[in-house]
Amino acid sequence: MKKDRIIQFVGFITVLDSASFLPKWKEYVRLLGPGHVNPELMEQEPEGKNRFRFISKHEWPDESFDFITKNGKRTEHFPELNVRAIHAGGYVALSDNPRNRSEAGELRLIAFISHNENDLSYYRELAPAANLSVYQAYYESCSHGYILEFVLSAHLIPELTAKLKARPGTEICVCRTCGKLQTA
Repeated sequence: MKKDRIIQFVGFITVLDSASFLPKWKEYVRLLGPGHVNPELMEQEPEGKNRFRFISKHEWPDESFDFITKNGKRTEHFPELNVRAIHAGGYVALSDNPRNRSEAGELRLIAFISHNENDLSYYRELAPAANLSVYQAYYESCSHGYILEFVLSAHLIPELTAKLKARPGTEICVCRTCGKLQTA
């Protein structure tokens, strides 16, 4: 597997709304230091039932990636902000759709797939109309074996969600982009 960049996913558990959380996230990104490229924040749709209210996606060139959890911990807690950050780990893109940014009327479905899964063809065939990016765990310490990022029209979400829920070891978050930082 060729790794020229590492994609890092961080989930945030909080009751803050996007207007309150976005400045906190920008400060969090600033504290990560230089090296990552155009970090992106996604917010779970209101009817969602995933534990993460927000998911942050960071792209790091291979030579600048340093697993950024503080003190080697996978989870960080910011009690003064009522925010808990959970690091999924570093992933490499197996297939990265060049248009994996959502447009008007489109949502993202992020599927966290267990380490026990090995049939990626099943997931690729689920939603042919979707733009799909597949990320594979690069480090043994990653919390999931794969992270799939589907970008598709909102009306296709219920059917895809039902198919994914039928598969054991899959956690789903339907979200839309709510913040980006330009770093390059």
